[in-house]
Amino acid sequence: MLINSWGPLNTWIVPQVDEEANSGGFWFQFEQEQYRRQDEKRKRRKAKEKAKEIQSDLDRALALAQREIEEREARDAELERLTKLIKTHRAEVTEINAHIWAMTERAIEKNTFAAMEILDREVRKLHDEEQFLMMAAEIFLNA
Repeated sequence: MLINSWGPLNTWIVPQVDEEANSGGFWFQFEQEQYRRQDEKRKRRKAKEKAKEIQSDLDRALALAQREIEEREARDAELERLTKLIKTHRAEVTEINAHIWAMTERAIEKNTFAAMEILDREVRKLHDEEQFLMMAAEIFLNA
């Protein structure tokens, strides 16, 4: 977040901010990536349904083939984004959990979409458990 202020002689000062330092960390970026993936998946599903409604057999087959190509390209892009996210926050992931770290290493080593999906499920599970424990602690402390 940038905060603007007036400097000497009424000049506008915009502080320099390192955007990487204020990225929100692994959990924030991971959630943002999940939202992006869900949105893209929904859009692809709608496009595929629309392609199935095409009357001409040839046009429908071409449209469905195009959707399959787009699906593969989207999966490759997701894999690349998740790999980059994990590599960027490798140290943070290491501190979170040894099991997640091992799964991260395996996913990067295999470099397959299936390995990234397994890692994605495990990270979501860990995050949900962490959220539950935080809510339970808050209830306990406020009781």
